[in-house]
Amino acid sequence: METQHYLQAMIEHGQMSIGLRTYINGVLTEYFFKKNDRIFLETFVHSGAFRINEGMVRLYASKDQSGEENTVYIWQQGAFIPQSRIAEGSGRSLYFHFLEDTILQGISAQHLPIIYRVFPEYILVNQSIQSDTIGELLLHLVCLSGTKAEERFAYLQSKHKALQRTVAQKYIASFLGMDIKTYSRLRAKKH
Repeated sequence: METQHYLQAMIEHGQMSIGLRTYINGVLTEYFFKKNDRIFLETFVHSGAFRINEGMVRLYASKDQSGEENTVYIWQQGAFIPQSRIAEGSGRSLYFHFLEDTILQGISAQHLPIIYRVFPEYILVNQSIQSDTIGELLLHLVCLSGTKAEERFAYLQSKHKALQRTVAQKYIASFLGMDIKTYSRLRAKKH
């Protein structure tokens, strides 16, 4: 299992002792998901830093029994995903949808008490990662609420261009807060 990219991404969020790096290197676990697997966020309980080693993950909210889905965000390879507690108190059902065969890397729950007790710097690194992940979500939501469809499409072109090659148009349209017809019209205008 490749651990170097995971450790490097963690180090970018704060200093980690050699002991912590060595411990993580020994207990890092890979979780495999097939394309189109979906899991209820509350059942994927984790309070550590989970990173997408390969693949792509869509976070979506299910509105009601109608099955209508609203894409909240899409993370690509190399990104950390938010902790499962993100949904607490929202009254909404949130799900992860794996858009490709995906490998998540993280520390299993059984090792977290040891890490928290022996390596207190992990708490700060994990908080930094979660803060950045939530900040990315909030920035996206602000972009959705205060911009026109054309501006949101331009945002996609500048920040998330790769999504258009691999993600279904209906998910991208929802990610941009627009209906599929508007998204298709903007795509056609670009070409």
